[in-house]
Amino acid sequence: MTPTREPPKRQFERALALRRRGDARGALKIFRELRKIWPNYPVLLTFIGAAHEELGEMRKAIIAFRRATRIAPWFDVPSRALVLCLCGQGRRREAIEEMRRFVALGSSPAYNAMIREMWDLWVRDSPGSKDHSGAGTPGRSPPRRTKRGRGGRTPTPNEQLKIRGKKTHANRRKA
Repeated sequence: MTPTREPPKRQFERALALRRRGDARGALKIFRELRKIWPNYPVLLTFIGAAHEELGEMRKAIIAFRRATRIAPWFDVPSRALVLCLCGQGRRREAIEEMRRFVALGSSPAYNAMIREMWDLWVRDSPGSKDHSGAGTPGRSPPRRTKRGRGGRTPTPNEQLKIRGKKTHANRRKA
């Protein structure tokens, strides 16, 4: 009689429980097994990258996060993790490239917050910054993209008209 294997979903939950308890190596072992079943699952790759990061294996973490961003370019969690890993390794230029890539696709409130924090850190740590508050002016936040609307997305035509104070297309038809 052959022993039955645990269902993948249960294995995944067990790996998450191990990770929460601080056993990143045990979780990573299960995540790698699951990768044989789900090779292109970006969430799994993100957890693999996070486990490597917890173990101090930054090169492997960066590889896993990059794979996840290639599979799901719009998924902000591996992109943010990749940026933070790259910055932790002193690879600021690559981090900026990844941020640009993601922002070109769209954005999220969490990603925007990370960009603001990174901007503040980089300006504060840059040579020649006098007041250490960002962009040379006390209390000034990083520049924002002005073409974006609410929620990091491009406003619809009706939203653009409302922003400008003009009647919307629906209201024009009624008049």
